[in-house]
Amino acid sequence: MFQKTVPYTIVWFLLFATSICLADVDSAPYLRFGAGARSVGMAGASTAVADGASSVALNPAGLTNVDDLTFTLATQRLSFDRNHSFVGVAKNLTPQSTIGLAITSFEVAGIQEITNAGEEKGTFSYGSGAYTLSYGHALEQINLGASLRMISDKLGLDSDSRQTGLAD
Repeated sequence: MFQKTVPYTIVWFLLFATSICLADVDSAPYLRFGAGARSVGMAGASTAVADGASSVALNPAGLTNVDDLTFTLATQRLSFDRNHSFVGVAKNLTPQSTIGLAITSFEVAGIQEITNAGEEKGTFSYGSGAYTLSYGHALEQINLGASLRMISDKLGLDSDSRQTGLAD
């Protein structure tokens, strides 16, 4: 009896884990822009080589390559009205474990507000932030990592238009 239920349990676990892991990328596409100059320069293809504070957002298992204290700050203007920023810090707890914290933000300013009747009412802005806490641990042959991410969106000036959720 136990042998027949184990494969079903594994399948359900993988389906559940996959939906959680993919939730943040689909809900916040600006997270694919990169974290730091290296990942932006590699067009986001730097997940496997992520180390330092940028690995907080890209690959938490890469935190195990941090020597002591690492800090990364990057900001980029994507167009006239879009900005993307990343701040990350990582610190060794022991020679095998590292913890990191990152803030990724995205903003679009000057969005034209138009009523249903076609009248212009002025402009508003959209902002989104991702706050990531990551942990990496090195074993003998493999590095492991896990992240917890909170995503917050703000559309317009109204305080009731803010949405917050957890991912990862």
